Amino acid sequence: MKKNVLQRKRMPGRILAAALALLFCLTGAAAGEKAVSLAPADADMILARETVEKLALKGPDGNPLQVRYDAAAPGRGAADAEGKAPDYTGMVGFAALPNDPMISRFSIFDKAYWTVPVYDPEAKGCVPFGSLSHKSTVLVTGQEERTDDEGKVRQLLNIIRLDLGTACLLEAGCFVTLPYWNLTLREATEYGYCLAVYRETPGEPPKTEDGKSVALRDGTRVLILFREAAGDRNPEPDKLPVAGVVFREGKGDVIEPVTVFFRENELTLNY
Repeated sequence: MKKNVLQRKRMPGRILAAALALLFCLTGAAAGEKAVSLAPADADMILARETVEKLALKGPDGNPLQVRYDAAAPGRGAADAEGKAPDYTGMVGFAALPNDPMISRFSIFDKAYWTVPVYDPEAKGCVPFGSLSHKSTVLVTGQEERTDDEGKVRQLLNIIRLDLGTACLLEAGCFVTLPYWNLTLREATEYGYCLAVYRETPGEPPKTEDGKSVALRDGTRVLILFREAAGDRNPEPDKLPVAGVVFREGKGDVIEPVTVFFRENELTLNY
């Protein structure tokens, strides 16, 4: 059983900081200026700096690791507009469900919440080391490549999970630089998967990709698709811009995922 590499200090200042506010910052996107988005809580930024001090973490230059937050940096290990690979060292960001999850009933919390796998930093290769909850705040302390059991080279981040203070490895594809689930629903789809609740409203009904109307109960949970995963199957993209998945009974009482297209105002993003 590995012990935490850091134990939280109890400080009145942190409690006050957590109660005061969240940091705000402007984010950029390829299509232009994004809306204002929420940064990590003040308490998490303070804790990240305490982590650096307690563990004497060093940056590539040999000096104390500089804690930072940069919502404009591309997440998930994606190269920037100039094709340069991102350097996340010292960054406070978030673990997030990868953008290639298997679509199943579990995706809408019938039995389980979203988790992100992490790996043992002290083992060779990619040895499972538990998991993080989707949306967990983490501090990146370094980056490396490792080859898994199938011979695939994985881009991994050395992180400290700020909830427990434990060191582990996270795939770069599961790291985002801003909490996209706090954006508007259509903005969030540019970054990853999320969940929303359907509420029936007057207007164009939800439709499948073959243009058939779909009747849904109020409160139906909908898995909102990452934009690139939605493809070009939308029958009315101007009227029904949001792609989601609901689960319906198919042949032989089999529950099947069905892609449905919605108006934004009939969905409330809640995870």
